[in-house]
Amino acid sequence: MPGDWEQLEESLSPYGSGLSVGVYQLIEDDKDPAARDRLLPIYTRNETLPLAIGSTFKLYVLGALAEAVGRGELAWDQNLAIEDARKSLPSGTMQNEPAGKEFPLSEYAALMISISDNTATDHLLHLVGREKVEAYMPPLHTTPGLNKPFLSTRDLFNLKLGPDQEITRAYIAAAEPDRRAMLAPDGPVGSQTPNLGAAATWILPRYIRELEWFASVEDCSTVMADLRRLEQRDGMAPLAAALRRNPGIPFDRETWTSIAFKGGSEPGVINLTWLLERSDGAWYTISLTMNDPAKGIDQERTIEIARNVINLAAQEPDQRDARPGPGDGN
Repeated sequence: MPGDWEQLEESLSPYGSGLSVGVYQLIEDDKDPAARDRLLPIYTRNETLPLAIGSTFKLYVLGALAEAVGRGELAWDQNLAIEDARKSLPSGTMQNEPAGKEFPLSEYAALMISISDNTATDHLLHLVGREKVEAYMPPLHTTPGLNKPFLSTRDLFNLKLGPDQEITRAYIAAAEPDRRAMLAPDGPVGSQTPNLGAAATWILPRYIRELEWFASVEDCSTVMADLRRLEQRDGMAPLAAALRRNPGIPFDRETWTSIAFKGGSEPGVINLTWLLERSDGAWYTISLTMNDPAKGIDQERTIEIARNVINLAAQEPDQRDARPGPGDGN
């Protein structure tokens, strides 16, 4: 295991621009404790490079949902019925539920984050609205235009696994308004049905630089920091619970007392993003992305890198009291 950040950087150098890592301590705004925490970089590698992040995009759906709940437009205990038109491919289980069966929004959110349920995600995306999720992103993302129009999981499966790849190539070449028309229910993409049989043969990367959800590890950390802001509001217990149902990997619970996680993957893509509270009360975000357009990602090696990063963060001095005071610095 690397003993410090320099040794870690040396061990990661062979990965080039295909690997990004961001480790940040969250620093509270002294003037406005209700504001989103500032990210203080602890260790960064290609931190501003947008890469494909897979299902980690669901954090933006969760944030837009929480904002709608906060405005009183929706409620966590509000029931939503399963629709056949919103069913997607696994991961998840909600695609197996009969149309018309109802679940509260809190359950959709919990399944979307904890087991990355694609059908739950698409129901929430449709309920909140594609444009509302797009509007939530700009303060939290350096290049939000990369994700417009914001794809549902069903959209992505239709594009990557559809029988007519001419439609896919036409979508990639199209401008944003034309893309939106193609995704409409009567459009050439939106009118298709995801093909589970085609998914079984999907073992190599497909269009990961053209068709995906894109963010840098700094962006992923920023949205996690915003979800921490939101979860501290009254009535947001379901948000906090959804983020903490699945920690991703085993943790030392004596060192890390609160663990929020979302990851995402497809062939050639993996992202792991955490929001962590250490036993001394310091909060951190850790995000790691690997992309390879030619072959699949070694998930065991990725998790090993993540463990090394987490172990080094556990040893990092708390920076809350090390900020420059009046008259210090420039």
